[in-house]
Amino acid sequence: MDKAFIQIIDPIDAEGSLKRVYKRIGGARGKIANVHQSQSLNPKAMLGHLDLYMALMYGDSPLSRIQRELIGSVTSYLNKCDYCVIHHHEALKHHWKDSPDPEELVKGVGLSASDHALVKHVIKLIGQPEKILNQDIVELRDSGFNDRVILDITMITGYFCFVNRLILGLGVKLENSEDRDYSY
Repeated sequence: MDKAFIQIIDPIDAEGSLKRVYKRIGGARGKIANVHQSQSLNPKAMLGHLDLYMALMYGDSPLSRIQRELIGSVTSYLNKCDYCVIHHHEALKHHWKDSPDPEELVKGVGLSASDHALVKHVIKLIGQPEKILNQDIVELRDSGFNDRVILDITMITGYFCFVNRLILGLGVKLENSEDRDYSY
């Protein structure tokens, strides 16, 4: 089965810099997701993608892992990227066992007032980014978020918009469930 609409170099067939990048990705995540393999023709970009992902999702941030996966799940759901919805809702459930489904999260089900404000902002940032006003930022601050958190919310939302389009635009296929056992 093809993993995407374009050629992908399988980790077994990788050489040189691609082989080194695959080794690094496998070491950081436990496995190499098809989204990363879809970039095998450009190992430098693949590595940059991994570095950005690791900084945003695992790096130092006032946002909790749950909040980061919440942003990923909601963004991917709104962008209709089933690949990322499945990946990141699985990760969200790893940290929040009774997490509502993404459709419910978009409606604020099960969320604290501050996380509901976060999701409301993410929805506007995805659907109407040109309408973000200073008042929207004030509302986030009033919900308890400082400017560093607001930056991270925006960067994580933007990252997921990027990766959702990468997956959808290249037709990246979801791995089998047994191949999605990643380190969270």
